[in-house]
Amino acid sequence: MEARCWRVVVAVALLGASFLAACSSSAQGPLGNRGRATTGAALDLGVKDLAAGAPYKVGFVTPGTNPLGDGRNEIDMAQATAKYVNDYLGGIAGHPLELDICQDHTTGAGAAACANQMLADKVPAVLMYTIAQPGPFLNLLTSAKVPVFAVAGGDQTMLTSPITSVLSNPIAFLAAPLRLARERGLKKIAMVYVDVGAAASLPSVAKSLYGKNGVDLTMSKVPVSAADVTPQIQAAISWGADALLVLGSNGLCVSALKAVKALAFTGPVIANNNCLKTDAGKTVGGFDGLVVGGENSTSDRDAQVRLFHQVAKTYAPSIKDPDGGAVPGQYSAVLGFARAMKALRPNQFTALGVSKALLTMAPAILPLFAGQTFQCDRKKSALLGAACTNVGVLETTNAYGNVIKEETFDAPPSL
Repeated sequence: MEARCWRVVVAVALLGASFLAACSSSAQGPLGNRGRATTGAALDLGVKDLAAGAPYKVGFVTPGTNPLGDGRNEIDMAQATAKYVNDYLGGIAGHPLELDICQDHTTGAGAAACANQMLADKVPAVLMYTIAQPGPFLNLLTSAKVPVFAVAGGDQTMLTSPITSVLSNPIAFLAAPLRLARERGLKKIAMVYVDVGAAASLPSVAKSLYGKNGVDLTMSKVPVSAADVTPQIQAAISWGADALLVLGSNGLCVSALKAVKALAFTGPVIANNNCLKTDAGKTVGGFDGLVVGGENSTSDRDAQVRLFHQVAKTYAPSIKDPDGGAVPGQYSAVLGFARAMKALRPNQFTALGVSKALLTMAPAILPLFAGQTFQCDRKKSALLGAACTNVGVLETTNAYGNVIKEETFDAPPSL
């Protein structure tokens, strides 16, 4: 019998982002590009609109080299996206977009150092996929009122800060497993998540949301360096979990799936998109019912996904797997910011001007989600004001990681 995986994608944009309803693939074999369907012609980059004049510099914070891996591809993708913006989108207000890059190495000290670099360089905005230690970073930037444009943020301070705009909405991410719980009659979910600052407020938010929807939730945090989470998975099984929710690094995903297989757990396994991006399911063995969440659509049948692949191929050919790790997130951060700044005028490129442009922006196309838009007007979520979208997605894949169906839904009604 063919194994089937359920993948929950709540975009970061997703969040606005949404995924197309009912996108199917008939491919029957393994894919070399982390489960992305390869059918469909490449999307042309469009008509050139060259930026000119003095560069407009914005901050860009990325993990870089860190305990979880080597982030050089992420930096390359961010730079590649800026080149695309400058060649085809007219840059920012007609000027070339330039990135002032800082690597925080996922530490609190690194986050504070990057914030100080941004302040010293007087950038009017800071872009990022996400940040592991948001506290030290935001504390320093808030007083200077420098806006932060991010793709994802799991920490409540990141999602409620007056200076942040976040493409994705974790409530949409948490809503996807709840939707699956209703469909399958799940009553008890056990969550295993990595112990980083960005996840500090996750327990209280998740407990409240799941409890209000009639689902019991127990949670266990594990160190970033944990190589074996068998004790946590065993405890979840003993508790009587109907499903497991795994949120963390690539290593945590692989370790969790190995434990699930060894302990013969038969319920659904729900995880963030590292499980697909690293071929964890393939590495450990096929899983029937794997649910993965992420910040982007993954099918090449989506025009925005094809655009991403074409930008990577054109401007960053050295990246062998553009779908791996947080590379798509860095692309979304740069392209999303450029789209949000469409109405900005040259004399408005200041921290105040960028903040006003974000608040008053018209709906813009969500990166990596064709047909979906985002708008950072702080009206999308009463609970999390920084969220720029509410859309979630259930993405179904087969045993080989091919997307065969994508179903979008709106998070608030789902909750």
